[in-house]
Amino acid sequence: MKQYPKTYKDLSRQPGDKRLSCIGSSLGSVDNLALSFRNFYKEAHLIIFDLNVKEVWLEQHFLYDGVRRANRSRNGYNLDWTFSYFMKSIVGISQKPLTCGFFFATTATYFIDFFPNFLDHNPFEEPEYFKYPYKHVTLDFLAFVYQCHNRLKMLQEAEDKKMNIQDFMNWAANYELSYSSSLDKELYCIVRHNFIPYLKKIK
Repeated sequence: MKQYPKTYKDLSRQPGDKRLSCIGSSLGSVDNLALSFRNFYKEAHLIIFDLNVKEVWLEQHFLYDGVRRANRSRNGYNLDWTFSYFMKSIVGISQKPLTCGFFFATTATYFIDFFPNFLDHNPFEEPEYFKYPYKHVTLDFLAFVYQCHNRLKMLQEAEDKKMNIQDFMNWAANYELSYSSSLDKELYCIVRHNFIPYLKKIK
């Protein structure tokens, strides 16, 4: 990918030495605490991803009058209302605790990229087909660039360079804003959804 010079300021400031010196851990070293968090969240993100895949796969096998539920919403009043009824009254459990969140919605947009034959495989029986494609990049990376036209290349850059999420957000924001400027257009802006920043495509 083209590497643009640093033009735009970082999304968050680096704390001063005084604040950094105040960081500690009641369990021992700060490095060990950071490693424990990192290992925990890497495992948690894989579990969340697997749950998201299975939820979307099941949803897209729901039919109303022979029509497949193809989207997460806006499938038409009858199909969406009936699906809601089906979940609450026939299944007896609402999907909302799992699906009503920014990271669920953004992660689901990648499934067609990661798994082109999404509906032809069963995640309950073929988990290897639905294996998460990154070792380093986690779901917060996906969310930050989910509306970007070259998001997979950007994620691969983060994977190859083993960026942390803060470095990735700073790099990706500078990249997309610089790219927009080179075209003399406003293609993206940085917005926050419930305090979660991401690059939003300007329509």
